[in-house]
Amino acid sequence: MNNCQRVPILDRVDGEGFRQIVDKSQPVVLKNCDFGDCMTKWNLDYLTEKLADQEIVIHESSSQKLEFIDKNFRYKKCKFKDFSERLSEGRSNSDSIYLRSTHIDPKAKKAAKIEEDFPAISDDLKPPNFIPFGQDNELYLSSVLRIASANVQVWTHFDTYDNILCQVAGIKRVILFGPEDSQYLYIDGDKSEVNDLNRRSEELWPLLRHTNPRLCYLNPGDCLFIPRLWWHNIRSIVSEDLDPDFGPDERLGSPTDSLPGYSIGFNIFWREKELVNRSLYADGDVYGNKHLKPYELALTTVDKALKHLEKCPEDYKKLYKLLLLKHMMKKVILK
Repeated sequence: MNNCQRVPILDRVDGEGFRQIVDKSQPVVLKNCDFGDCMTKWNLDYLTEKLADQEIVIHESSSQKLEFIDKNFRYKKCKFKDFSERLSEGRSNSDSIYLRSTHIDPKAKKAAKIEEDFPAISDDLKPPNFIPFGQDNELYLSSVLRIASANVQVWTHFDTYDNILCQVAGIKRVILFGPEDSQYLYIDGDKSEVNDLNRRSEELWPLLRHTNPRLCYLNPGDCLFIPRLWWHNIRSIVSEDLDPDFGPDERLGSPTDSLPGYSIGFNIFWREKELVNRSLYADGDVYGNKHLKPYELALTTVDKALKHLEKCPEDYKKLYKLLLLKHMMKKVILK
């Protein structure tokens, strides 16, 4: 996959500029956005000091490339200081580990919010006022702390909400695909089977030749606006030159001792006002990836239609399913 366009970069965006970015629904890297002291304080030592005995749940895998569809990882509960110690060991640790923070009360079935889940560091996070944030903002959905060991890659997926991903320590490589590329991404729900993104991806996934991928590298202090419904695949890397998939020399993909063996960042998700007013968001969306209510209703209707056809003899059933599929494809293409 050699046709990646670079995501555009903007510096010192104000509220009006950010509104225009959101309205265009295109990914943009933002530099010099003030999110508070978190952008400089949240190194591993500081977080360990503040969160040492706090219980967290991490992803653990023998593979660097986490797969949601095939579930090649396991969840593990541990204290933050134990997670931190494993990250510090870095290259001597054979397992890949990844924290995607969840709500402090797993029984509550609520979205993660850093100010509630990690009160010891909540004062450090102060997003600019044009980012929906805080309990008094009806559009604010969630904020998530993300920490990963070197070269961990998270499966290709999309979110139903706009969000901004901020990088604090280490480097992230992000590859994005617009919603119009969905038909070429071997999708399964809100996930994609395409998880091995490199220069030879098209040999494994031929339809990728028809996509228009975007690529960016997030250095400490950088933020990426990820529009709703944009597929994204994120990998924690050591440096752009040492990118194990797209670097100048892929053989350089193992970290060097002089560079950090982990990545620290966070992101903030928010709702769109019009969709809130029309009550279109799914209830109890903990991870920001539930489909809108009308889609779920449409899906249920299709399932019911197929059940009706089960009453028919086999030869009728096969033909009617094909006719129904053709009818739906015609409606979708025309609309």
